[in-house]
Amino acid sequence: MLSSCRVLDFAGGLAVHALGGLFGLIGAVAVGPRLGRFENGAVKDLPGHDMAFVTLGTFMLWFGWFGFNSGSVYVYQPTAPSSAVQLVAMNTTLSASSAGLASLAVACWWSGTYDLRVCCNGVLSGLVIVTGICGFVDPWAAAVCGLIAGVVYPLSSYALLRLGIDDPLDSSAVHLVNGVMGLLLLSFLAKPQHVALLTGGSCGGVFYTRVGWSQLGVQVLAITLTLAVGGAAAALLFYVLRRLNLLRVDQLTELAGIDNIDHGGPAYPEFNMQALHGMGSTHGVVR
Repeated sequence: MLSSCRVLDFAGGLAVHALGGLFGLIGAVAVGPRLGRFENGAVKDLPGHDMAFVTLGTFMLWFGWFGFNSGSVYVYQPTAPSSAVQLVAMNTTLSASSAGLASLAVACWWSGTYDLRVCCNGVLSGLVIVTGICGFVDPWAAAVCGLIAGVVYPLSSYALLRLGIDDPLDSSAVHLVNGVMGLLLLSFLAKPQHVALLTGGSCGGVFYTRVGWSQLGVQVLAITLTLAVGGAAAALLFYVLRRLNLLRVDQLTELAGIDNIDHGGPAYPEFNMQALHGMGSTHGVVR
């Protein structure tokens, strides 16, 4: 029976990442694509400002994730041995690393270039997918999950573009998809010994015990209910904001750049939004 198992979400793969990614997806749909993102049925690339900062931010997030995941051990079991923390840290490292490599390989195969942006988002995808499972699986399973995340992320990002959804940060492809994927994979890969150590329960993944099918049912139910309630709340929120015309700036401000309009100059002089649209310089634009 489903009641024989409890929902397993180690550090917020569902409650933090999947739910946040769903809000991002609904928000992206409500706001609509940026000007020039889709032209004549084609997707136009709108590059970011600074890949060096993107890379630095990725490593800062990765570093912070060790505390985020490892600290959750003591939420489950205040007297847990240090080996439990070590397992979480190792799983976090392996998943992020394998996901980054996998996404880089997919990008290279797809476009013939080693796309650093895809690699960074691949690393984050690996961190997301392992967040909900890192205390309950062996290191090999964390590495496999990372590989899956590294492949699923670019495919999800591509699917969003094909659907005409402009998600500038790929938040839904990174967080929603991999947050859900992690909780589902947990139903197959959770090792009963790890689950018992932290929760006192007797459930585990399908690969280890027949009770794993009950665990899968519980996970699916939790995912469905959480995303249904969260999605309804997000839809209501963005509907109200859209009706109040609070979701996006006017066309002039978007083309000129908010920094130019509100602060009198661009944060990145070499990055010219109007030039991307063939509309000349943004300097001297006033409200």
